[in-house]
Amino acid sequence: MCLCIIYVEKLDLSGFVSLKDDCSRDRNLEAARLILRMKDGETKITVPNLESRELWKGFLYSVVELNVPSCLTLLPGQLQMLKEMVDKERSRRRNRTPTRAPPSRAPPSPLSVPLVGEIPPCFRPVSRTEAEVLLERHPDCGNMLLRPGRDGCSLAVTTRQDLNGSVFRHYRVTQRDQGGYVIDVENPIPCATLHEVIDALVEKTAGTLQPFLLEEPYEENITLNEELKMKFEKRRASQE
Repeated sequence: MCLCIIYVEKLDLSGFVSLKDDCSRDRNLEAARLILRMKDGETKITVPNLESRELWKGFLYSVVELNVPSCLTLLPGQLQMLKEMVDKERSRRRNRTPTRAPPSRAPPSPLSVPLVGEIPPCFRPVSRTEAEVLLERHPDCGNMLLRPGRDGCSLAVTTRQDLNGSVFRHYRVTQRDQGGYVIDVENPIPCATLHEVIDALVEKTAGTLQPFLLEEPYEENITLNEELKMKFEKRRASQE
């Protein structure tokens, strides 16, 4: 069963670095891909066909540069649509009420996300990009992990499938006011616990997705850092 995402993560294009075509093949042979590179990582975009990819590039470049790019192959109607969008974006930025910048603060700890019940072993306090790297490096350990969302108030499930190359997907998981969680897909999936979130994704994909379980190496020696070592030595000296 295919899960259709209605929300992944909101991207702030002020961190735009580059945009390029992704020539890797999708299981849908007509599909086309883009790689949007931001200051904090990469986002892969899959669109139905090459024409849609040109239009997506037009949208992204127009928002970033506030100017319709001339290097793309677009129809007159599409160019007019981009011009109207640029005008609206310029007006939006011009009318935006300036606000005082909030005091800087440290980013929220991944473990500060309010969790209900026991945390699944496939939970990792990592970013979106770090999650993709983990799944890419350890394909034998599973292809689905739970992580904090970018906003610090939600969670996300990152998955990896090998379809003529790595394909990553990100599903948002939010906590409900009445308790439990919901997987934000086209037909939202309510779950009582985070364990049920993982079980639901395994079931909906007929076992294609499996929890990421990385075996951590055990320490062979008992060691103390220098600060603790000094404290123990002082305590022992005072008792002698």
